Amino acid sequence: MDEGRKNKANGVIFVVLFFLLVVALFLAVTKNVTADNNYRIIKVKQGDTLWSIARQYQDKNTQLTEAGFVKWVERENGISRENIKADAKLKIPVLKSSDLSQNGK
Repeated sequence: MDEGRKNKANGVIFVVLFFLLVVALFLAVTKNVTADNNYRIIKVKQGDTLWSIARQYQDKNTQLTEAGFVKWVERENGISRENIKADAKLKIPVLKSSDLSQNGK
């Protein structure tokens, strides 16, 4: 009887751990999708560089240095500093909910 009870307890523990793993994975994936949709998309103007954009929005994301901002934009948009073009749309690490009234944005 002890052996059966032990096996049943192990089975319950396995199911609980599996359920917790599935929930954690779901939350991680959902958070990334939700967070991704919250970033601001900007249109590059003639003469803009990733560094000038980083300086312009620095006060909206104080968690990143200018260099970190530039690297984030390069990675998330699949670009490099050399191939930024006017009228291109870029996702930047600034939340849509940020107050962007500065410079008419």
